[in-house]
Amino acid sequence: MTHKSADTGTSGLTRQDIEDLARNGQLTVDRQIFTHHELDEVQTLMDGVRAHLREIPANFVVDLANGKGPVQIDEVLWPSRLEPRLKRTKVFARTRQIAEILLGGPVTLHFDHHIQKTPFSDKGTLWHQDQGFEEDTAVKGTFWIPTIDVNEDNGCMWFIPRSQERGLLPHERIGTAGIVVRDVDETNQISAPLRRGGFSVHRELTLHSSKPNTTAQSRPAWILRFRRDDLSSMRMAIKEVRSGTSSAPGFSRLTRVKHK
Repeated sequence: MTHKSADTGTSGLTRQDIEDLARNGQLTVDRQIFTHHELDEVQTLMDGVRAHLREIPANFVVDLANGKGPVQIDEVLWPSRLEPRLKRTKVFARTRQIAEILLGGPVTLHFDHHIQKTPFSDKGTLWHQDQGFEEDTAVKGTFWIPTIDVNEDNGCMWFIPRSQERGLLPHERIGTAGIVVRDVDETNQISAPLRRGGFSVHRELTLHSSKPNTTAQSRPAWILRFRRDDLSSMRMAIKEVRSGTSSAPGFSRLTRVKHK
């Protein structure tokens, strides 16, 4: 059955957005794609999950600060499994619609997590590629959706455009749940501040990071990674192998780091 992509007009995307993601490996959409009411619904559900952190199985919660210092940064893994109503929100439905347009086919939620960077936290997320976490080389897009305004002071995302062209880079494990690419040339890095209602998205090989939250307000963000799940993923993988740009196992000498 032929898949029909969602209507670009109803998604809030423009043709330029699609071209920018394809070229740069990342896209920042700083306009209101999600309403404040829709984001309030997500944050209320997330607050409900976080109110019971001590009752959640340990494998669903990670302290990104690694227990160092007075500030703990709790990352909740798979909140959509802990609170299934998240997948019935308009934010989820519209993000999935946008993912189908940007990734060029039907998609499946591959992973989601929620990070609430605490006030005055001194920990950022170091440079890495999402592909460094796993063996699955299907086409993916990671959507970063804050529920407040974000900027360089409270921990917005940072990207290195076109870094996906370098292929999979060697990663090192750090702490209990982190990876890092060392000695990244930051000359062309860009920040991605967003007003509430916008989002950023990046591809699986795009280098990205975030800085500490130096403000007195928590910085919450829901991160959803969608995987293109049709035959077009296989066709693209074959094309990359033939062109010598594939990061698939057996075709790359670069180091892959897996989480267990």
